[in-house]
Amino acid sequence: NAVHMVRKKSAGRKPVRKVGLFILTSVLSAGLNAQLGIPLRLDLENSPVTRVLDGAMYAAWTAPLNDSTDLVQVGKYDGRIWNNLPSFRILKGGQVHDLAIYKGKLFAAGGFVLASDRRHTCLALLNGRVWAGLAPFSHTQPEPPAIHSLAVFEEKLFIGGRFTQVAGSEFNHLTTFNGTGFAR
Repeated sequence: NAVHMVRKKSAGRKPVRKVGLFILTSVLSAGLNAQLGIPLRLDLENSPVTRVLDGAMYAAWTAPLNDSTDLVQVGKYDGRIWNNLPSFRILKGGQVHDLAIYKGKLFAAGGFVLASDRRHTCLALLNGRVWAGLAPFSHTQPEPPAIHSLAVFEEKLFIGGRFTQVAGSEFNHLTTFNGTGFAR
């Protein structure tokens, strides 16, 4: 008569392999939710603009509103969670094309008219908790003005796009901003 020992599992313990798999699945799932779900939504009508700036991921996208404006929403991912930044309203049909951090401040650029001042601003600055337009980009050409790219180089913010006048000065699709004004 051989005696077989049967090892009972205690009710409160899970096998190590399953616990490890559960933890790994939970971590991956939480990371995916942090990257995709907060505050980004799955029903975005426009593709978000994303940029890595100063060690964090920034995203901006437009959400249609029921009036004549769209809401530009902005988020910052610090490696763990998405944080909502202040949003701003633009007239319907506008888009954000680029983001940059210059002198510690976040800039959004694109082809848009700020709903607050109804001018072809194309360039907005997050000043504390409020977005403000920097300068009017004049509508003196067949197509509305737009900024397609921003780059920080040698203490200046380089701005490139479809425009010929900014704040009354003539520029040929490229200008720089030094924190106070625009230059060739």
